[in-house]
Amino acid sequence: MKKMNFNHIFILFISIVILSGCSSSTLIHSEPPGATIYIDGEEVGETPYRYSDEDIFFTKHDVKLEKEGYQDFYSSFRRDEEINIPIAIGGFFVWPIWLWVFDYDYSRTYVLKPLENGDVYKKENTSSKAKRLREMKELFDEGAITREEYEKEKEKILNEKE
Repeated sequence: MKKMNFNHIFILFISIVILSGCSSSTLIHSEPPGATIYIDGEEVGETPYRYSDEDIFFTKHDVKLEKEGYQDFYSSFRRDEEINIPIAIGGFFVWPIWLWVFDYDYSRTYVLKPLENGDVYKKENTSSKAKRLREMKELFDEGAITREEYEKEKEKILNEKE
């Protein structure tokens, strides 16, 4: 039987480190659970939700949570929260894997704040205003209305009582 020499052990170690270290994940919870979650503007599911990627360290992701009866919650997280020890050790031998030396925290919990009675109307009205402003901007960009018409309508929408 042939013995493994140092080179074989080294190559095996580096291979394991590289294959296991690029991916990182975090478990996203909300209180209460069942909130719709958006990561970087894309709906990805409901909480609890496991987010995984192979992004390099310091990559930032924006998070939005929505749940009926609760205020929308906005936050972000970056891949710089936990050090990946095997990658840190392997980085001394193969420098590119230093790009994955940090991971996300294993878990995070966001607490949603309930809406008060007046907030429901305010939230609906605000989103309605934003929608109408986007529609007016689109009409202006397409040349369907003049700048003066756009500015006049924009001012009228923004000055509406909430």
